[in-house]
Amino acid sequence: MATTASPEKTFSQVTWETALWTLIPLAINTMSQPSGRVCGFPAKYRTYLRSSPLFCLADSLSILIHLILYLTTFPFKDGIRLLIQQRFGKGDDDDADESREEGIQAIEKLTWLRWIFFVLGTLGPGIKLMAMEGVPWTKTFGAIFLISFVMVEVLVILSWLYGEYEAIPEAQDAEAHDAEKLKKTKDKLLEIDDWLHATARALHVVLLVWAAVDIHNGFHDHFRFGPSGLEPFPSFLGPFFDLCCGVQFFGLELIIMLMIILLPAWLKWILSLLRDFLVYSWWESGIGAVLLVCIQAWVIWVLRNYDLFKKEILIDLVVDWAYLLAFGFSLLLVEILLGSTGERVPRWARSIFITLPNPEEGKKRRSGMDSKLE
Repeated sequence: MATTASPEKTFSQVTWETALWTLIPLAINTMSQPSGRVCGFPAKYRTYLRSSPLFCLADSLSILIHLILYLTTFPFKDGIRLLIQQRFGKGDDDDADESREEGIQAIEKLTWLRWIFFVLGTLGPGIKLMAMEGVPWTKTFGAIFLISFVMVEVLVILSWLYGEYEAIPEAQDAEAHDAEKLKKTKDKLLEIDDWLHATARALHVVLLVWAAVDIHNGFHDHFRFGPSGLEPFPSFLGPFFDLCCGVQFFGLELIIMLMIILLPAWLKWILSLLRDFLVYSWWESGIGAVLLVCIQAWVIWVLRNYDLFKKEILIDLVVDWAYLLAFGFSLLLVEILLGSTGERVPRWARSIFITLPNPEEGKKRRSGMDSKLE
């Protein structure tokens, strides 16, 4: 009597390219929200901070803690209004002139377009990511981005239902509630935000240090032992090879570390520097993004040849600095589709041939921002 064997369930390995283009739309969707303050940082830094899943996780915990503390201290409606004000209201650390909006954040005002992008461009990759097997870190980072997006979107909807945050200034809060209780609550929340921010930054540093060591060891092992696993050089040439290998790949390792650390831009002084050079022109930002993407593509090509993408979390760390670049290109596309071509082409030509980045102008902008903060 013949028996038929039941087919075994097989899984195909998830490639690093699949992980890359699955995480990028999730991160872009999260970065393009009007999220307000992130872990107590001024709202102008929101886009860059939320390129990191660690800061998105800390921000989601901050929202939950703020919500619980406000609702247990004040009535429901007042607690929601205070939460919205604290999250989206204009503070002393924000710029006085809001007429100059960052080009990379202009899409935030188009709520309907953001929702369309979520349904058409983000929901599919999110479902696909949750169905993958064997990539727990990638699924975790993707879930963090989705949860962060949903939580902030709920706050945006609540701001519509319970009034705009400008309608409840501090003076009215002091009259409606006990001033001392309100002050204690805000001070406690500020301490919690500082703790969450410090924890996220520490975890980010730990992961980046691990990535730096892993990348260095990967290059060293590949070129010392070769693809066959056998050492191709005599032992007495080992020190000389180590020196040459270090000199040869020092520039590449330095570029990798700079791209991983700087482009997520979660350090405050780096954020200020990026803001000076990204805020005033779509096309200047686009030109810079083209150069950065060329370096990015080269680095990914090199890493792919050296088989350093076998560790999943390293993929997620390297892809982390690709979010901002892809986000900038998507906004450039929106500008091309929705903007005025007659006004845009001359500005683009000027940005290439005439209006090149001016360091002196950047110094003036930074000095003006510093005087406002003082």
